[in-house]
Order: sequence, then structure tokens, then C-alpha cells
Amino acid sequence: MATRANICWRLLLAVAVIQPAVVVVADLPRVLSQPGRRFLARGMPARLDCPADANPPVTAVRWTKNGRPLDAPYALMSTSGDGSSSWRLQVTERGALVFASVSPDDAGRYSCTPHSPLGEGRASVPVQLIVKGQSLIT
Repeated sequence: MATRANICWRLLLAVAVIQPAVVVVADLPRVLSQPGRRFLARGMPARLDCPADANPPVTAVRWTKNGRPLDAPYALMSTSGDGSSSWRLQVTERGALVFASVSPDDAGRYSCTPHSPLGEGRASVPVQLIVKGQSLIT
């Protein structure tokens, strides 16, 4: 004879078999790939991407050049002869490093580090940025 407890147990077992479990894996962000070298044209705009895989998603990306952070305003802004400032380097919402106009001073080794709500991921392998070309003086 089936008791009430026995019927409830069979019903729970049937539901557990019918509905598969969903497992969500959360992990620190990691950079997917970076080229070893990038050649950029002097005087032209350019960008370095930091493709990262993360769950939860990446919320910020920090960049370094030759091991030094690019967060300081002096690294991101330039001042013209008339005293006005404009951005030289900018980090986009998606973490790309954008150069307004590549200069020889931009050559170096760049790394990115993605961040998520879980914390800081591992820094990317450095990308050697090589500036090619000459300025045209008119």
C-alpha cells in the first residue's frame, strides 16, 4: 500500500530525473590571446584590444607600458603649444587602449589586466608595440 510519504518521494524523484540541473561556473577573467608584436603607423590612430573571457563579465581593464601603469593623467593626456590638453591615450568601455595619434614615444611592451566583480585576472602576455614610419613636415 502506498503511503503519503512514499508518493511524495516518488514525485520528487520524478521531478529530479525530468529537470536537469543547471551549473553556472564563475571564474576570474582571463585574456584570450595577444599577438607578440604589433606594428603601428606613426601619426595614425590605433587601438590595442584586450579580449577576455569572464563570468561574471569584465568590468574594467588596466593597462601597463613597460611594467608601469597607464592610469596616470600625464600618460593619457598631451598638452599643445597653446596650453590646451587633449587625450593621447584612452581606454574604451570594452577595455581597448586607443591611441589618438601614434608617436615614437608609444613604442614599448604593453600588457592588459581584466577585472571582474570576482577580482583581478592574470595580466596578458606583453605585446611589443613597434612604431613605423616617418613624420611628413610641410
